[in-house]
Amino acid sequence: MRIKLNDAVRAEAWRIMCALSRDYGGYRIGTAAEILGSGYGPAIDAWTRWLTNEDVVRARGDGSHHIMVVGDAPPLCRPLAETFGAAQRNLWRAMQMSRSFSLEELARDASTDVVEVKPAYAQAYIAALTAAGMVVGGTALSNGVPCWRLPPSQSTGPRPPVITKLGVFDLNRGRELAALHARAA
Repeated sequence: MRIKLNDAVRAEAWRIMCALSRDYGGYRIGTAAEILGSGYGPAIDAWTRWLTNEDVVRARGDGSHHIMVVGDAPPLCRPLAETFGAAQRNLWRAMQMSRSFSLEELARDASTDVVEVKPAYAQAYIAALTAAGMVVGGTALSNGVPCWRLPPSQSTGPRPPVITKLGVFDLNRGRELAALHARAA
């Protein structure tokens, strides 16, 4: 039976991983799992692989891992399929390189031969980042097309924010930015 990391266990695992990284220069998956409790090794291993892919954690030559961004416990993964993770990375890069953008421009600039980003997905990503206060705009240009921008102060680094069921997690700052249901308020 595979044990999953619920929110409380994930927060405790992150606290342990951060403490080991801070005090010993890195953590080993087995050590973190042993401290956390029996059976969590595979879940911590899967989470560490995702965090390494997102550059929140760096693998070291001695088999340990070092946390690069200390803060709140990151989500377990991007909740959507891997294609959408690549789309989020491409959208984030395109936003950082543009002064301002429409949905169509952003989707076009974020699309590659491997990953097609549709305007509807760009719109959902922008809506979540707008609710979190990272993207501003939605104002119409002279031709009536809505336009957004990523202010320099919100271009927090190379890691794209993760859109979760509950909100937006900034992997560069290491913290949850806003609850998605707050935008309705």
